[in-house]
Amino acid sequence: MSSKFTMGAIDFSYYAVTIAVVLLSAYGLEHFYRHSDKFSVWLNSSVKTGNLKKLSVSPVKNESEQVKERSPWDEKTWWADEGLFRLENRAIFSKSWLFLTHASRFHKPGDYRTFEIGGFSILLILGKDHQLRAFHNICRHRAYTITKKESGSTIVLGCRYHGWSYDTKGKLIKAPEFDGVEGFDKELNGLWEIKTEVRAGMVFINLEAGTAGQKFELNEKESILKRWRVKDMSYSEEWKVESNLNWKFLAEYFNLDESGDALSSSSLSSYLHSWFQTRQATVGLCPATIATKLPSGELVTLRSIPKSAAITSIECNLYTTNEKDRKLQKKVEQFKEELQAEIKRLEQLQQAAIQSGSDENDVDIKEFQDSAARESNQAALKSHIEAERKLGAKIYPAARNQSFSDIGKADDDLCRHLEQTASAGGLCDAKAQRQLDW
Repeated sequence: MSSKFTMGAIDFSYYAVTIAVVLLSAYGLEHFYRHSDKFSVWLNSSVKTGNLKKLSVSPVKNESEQVKERSPWDEKTWWADEGLFRLENRAIFSKSWLFLTHASRFHKPGDYRTFEIGGFSILLILGKDHQLRAFHNICRHRAYTITKKESGSTIVLGCRYHGWSYDTKGKLIKAPEFDGVEGFDKELNGLWEIKTEVRAGMVFINLEAGTAGQKFELNEKESILKRWRVKDMSYSEEWKVESNLNWKFLAEYFNLDESGDALSSSSLSSYLHSWFQTRQATVGLCPATIATKLPSGELVTLRSIPKSAAITSIECNLYTTNEKDRKLQKKVEQFKEELQAEIKRLEQLQQAAIQSGSDENDVDIKEFQDSAARESNQAALKSHIEAERKLGAKIYPAARNQSFSDIGKADDDLCRHLEQTASAGGLCDAKAQRQLDW
């Protein structure tokens, strides 16, 4: 009986395969593979169980795997793939020099601002020595956020989780319960500092850990900023535009390469120039930022802040040498509305590019594909992929390693255990007394 059943199963399997072949002929092999997941699962299962021993087939890949196999840089992957976006955080944003803001936004010691880049929270603060320093915005004890505010002023940065405190240079000045603990060194537990440079009043950072990495050079761009007297300007206004755009789409629209060089043919540069009736006065400050000088002397910066593969926030800032006149203010207000409309147009263009793919007849899309920005960013990504391949693991250039003494580790493990125990009464979780936790 079991023999007949087995033979019957084999006969049924071959009939099913015959029907499937007919379907493949009718609808096309590629289309059928893309949309017949159930058939793929059944077919692979049959091969594994021995029902189709005479049939040799390769496992059918899902659509995303097929896309990556054909080309890792096709339009859909390039502008919409979350895996590629995570790679970009490691390969570009974690080790490139990035523009943050203008130094005029910090007036007195203790003034600080926070930023989010590549999944990292960054704290930029003016020290008592009037030097700007950037730090990872996390406490060295339990990696709790030091401040959740966008801006503020304090000469003591206190973590409201367990009370660790730091000065404006990032030095640990208070660590409750750790004074006198053998092996604990305050000097080794300050905030993690991020490489910071201030040129012509513009503040740049590089998240890459250690002393190695790219040397910061603005070259002729620094001369341009000095000629524009950017250092003497003051912050005037900021606004943000949220977009359903990939940050690289904007970089290619800006025509910025990985080093931040902007070409005179940049679409957005032309757009800004036509709006403010200025000459070709635009420089790229990093892979995702441009600065444009207005004919009346003001400076406009547009900084792309990637949130995901599909969402980018565009931060716009206006810097002036004096008070804005009413005529300029009116024009800025009009520009805000027009920029919002331009972003909507770009969203439609990106969506069309993703759907149509590499259409050589589409002039707008071809302009993006041939940009210096794409060539430069692809080179950076390929280099990082090769480094990870050789290592056999992902490389996180901005990662920092936490260190504990034996007693410090025991304290950390105890806190972690107590937090997970509802009956602990919140001994290590300061929320219970509302004294420490933000």
